Amino acid sequence: MFYGLHELVRLDISGLDTVSHAVEVDYMFNGPPKLRFFRMGLKTTWIDYDGLGVWGYTWDAEDGSWSGKVNGSSRPPSVVKWYGRPYEVSFNANGGSGSAGAVKGGWPDNPGVTLSSGSGFARSGYKLAGWSESANATTPQYSLGSAYTPTKDLTLYGVWVPTPTVSNDLVFPWMSGGVAGKVKVSGTVPQGGGIYALQAGDAIEVALMPKASPSSTVPTVGTPAAAGDVTLNTTSCTPTACDWSATFPMSALSDADDVGQGMPYVFRARLVTTSDGNSDYAFSTGKQADVVAPAVAGASFDKNARTVSGSVWSSGDATKQSNRVKETDFSVTVTWPTGSSPVSTTLTCNSGTADVAGATCPTSGSGDGTFTLPVPAGVLLKGDSQMTAKDAPVAAEPTLVGSGEPNVSSTVTFDTTMPVVTALPLTGGDAPADWWHRILLPALAAAAMVLLVDVARRRRLRMC
Repeated sequence: MFYGLHELVRLDISGLDTVSHAVEVDYMFNGPPKLRFFRMGLKTTWIDYDGLGVWGYTWDAEDGSWSGKVNGSSRPPSVVKWYGRPYEVSFNANGGSGSAGAVKGGWPDNPGVTLSSGSGFARSGYKLAGWSESANATTPQYSLGSAYTPTKDLTLYGVWVPTPTVSNDLVFPWMSGGVAGKVKVSGTVPQGGGIYALQAGDAIEVALMPKASPSSTVPTVGTPAAAGDVTLNTTSCTPTACDWSATFPMSALSDADDVGQGMPYVFRARLVTTSDGNSDYAFSTGKQADVVAPAVAGASFDKNARTVSGSVWSSGDATKQSNRVKETDFSVTVTWPTGSSPVSTTLTCNSGTADVAGATCPTSGSGDGTFTLPVPAGVLLKGDSQMTAKDAPVAAEPTLVGSGEPNVSSTVTFDTTMPVVTALPLTGGDAPADWWHRILLPALAAAAMVLLVDVARRRRLRMC
């Protein structure tokens, strides 16, 4: 009866069930190779011949009450229900680990299935974003746990997006290129290798965790950074990573009045993408960083020696922490009065050694942070100079865990004016050559003019 119907997918003969009749499987249904679903009536009976063609497959009842082959030894019961070979959707971890059972669907009255939620799948450094029919997809076609109606047997591949790699980089409170009075954290987002690539509109969510909870992994704990204080650099990424950073006000620290080296602050970050599949939260659990900014004390100018000096401390407020000490390894930058050349001079002290000729540094372990720096030639000794200090390089800070940045002091302003006793302004070092042209030669020319005028006046008097 249905022999040769090559495109027949489903068949419902329950409406023909007005009288008792037999279904001769071998001949009546041998033809349709694509037949997947059929339904028969209550009065239908089966002739015990072995099934051929499509009947060689295992068939299931939609309600799960029966599974077997339609032949003389195993056949469905005579009830009105759908039997079929439903479409099977299986899931491939696609570079990750874990598995999920296949789902079956496409039934005429109830075709939809629910795709795997991703539970049980994992991949280090990544989050499962969804499913795709292509193993090379970078964005998912189907969301995790979404509804789907299969029309064929199908394998779906996991689409992974990177979890932000959180580096331990806490800087307090005047970091290079940053804003005074803020804490900075930073990290990277992996790129390349066929994983999700950052797109315009992607962002980073970052929060600073309380010092009292250094091992917390609860995403709701902590102070989120304001959107305007978070930067995700997508324009100058390396082939493997893009950088991100965030700053927090000092009020975000749970104990801002008692910060010190090695304080275990924690932060968390999450990549928020323009498509489904935001990354999991990544935590800098238990990390520590130097959160003590240096301070310059006693900045002064010695007019006789033409040097500047001062002391570098680990912090400028001893009332907040009793164990503040003077530094021995640091760098100091002095910005000279306007019009000077050079504009600024930097002195680096490393284990008592100064990198500027004539300068002195505290010896290692002395606990004396005092330094002196000669005023170089070309500096105008008229007006205020400014001084800032950076603490030791990361390698010299044993309590620091992670990459870090040098902490930078606030700016100290001090007077570097030398009293003027002649018409020639004094400078540090030797006077530059252009002063002879700008000051001395005009002065000599003026004196010569005065002398000529005086000689001419005397001649006129004699003639009179």
